[in-house]
Amino acid sequence: MRSVNKAELSRLVKEAIYSYPNGLCFAETDGKPILVNRTMNRLIYTLTGHTVINANNVWDELMRIKEHGGCVRIDSPKLRSSESKDETKIVFRFPPLGGNIWQYSKQILSSGSFTAIQLEATNMTELYRISEQLGENNKRLEMLRIRQKALLDDIVRINHDKELLATKMKIHDDFGRCLIASRRSLGSEQIEDKEFKRLITEWSETIRGMQNFEQHQSISAEPELLKVANLI
Repeated sequence: MRSVNKAELSRLVKEAIYSYPNGLCFAETDGKPILVNRTMNRLIYTLTGHTVINANNVWDELMRIKEHGGCVRIDSPKLRSSESKDETKIVFRFPPLGGNIWQYSKQILSSGSFTAIQLEATNMTELYRISEQLGENNKRLEMLRIRQKALLDDIVRINHDKELLATKMKIHDDFGRCLIASRRSLGSEQIEDKEFKRLITEWSETIRGMQNFEQHQSISAEPELLKVANLI
């Protein structure tokens, strides 16, 4: 493996940065550029009308721009959720560049006594598309959840109504049967003890069923009794 001298290493690093698909800018703390790649200059030019002359001034411009040259700043908390106290991010949509979404970030880099500014522009188009799609999916899921809850509520209500109707019908049948049996027995000249006890048992069970109906349904059984009386 051949050795690489400093000049060649510097050239290789510059080539790698220049060909890097995202935008990169390294500058001194006063904003003087050290190295700016093609992508960053192209993006900055589209937004401001000039290339990177001073990193600090460029960043200040980006902070102020809302719309320029067809490009629009967008508020995207999802894309900026990883911000730290030392890093700020700004997001723009670039219709002149196919509608792509680019996110700008600024960081302070330190190594020993050396300190530099790094500006980076990252293509977030696919991530933004996925986040928008996820948002739409969440909206649809919420709508489905609401519809499902309404359907379940309807099922519960229908089952309750069916149970209530069945109970009312049973009350009608039980009281009607007891009244008819009582009338038949009282119409005879003599009631046997066995028949009398059977009537008492049936009336007791019917009354207990009415009490349970009032207790569990929290409504009065009186209207049902009046219906039974009218029918009989």
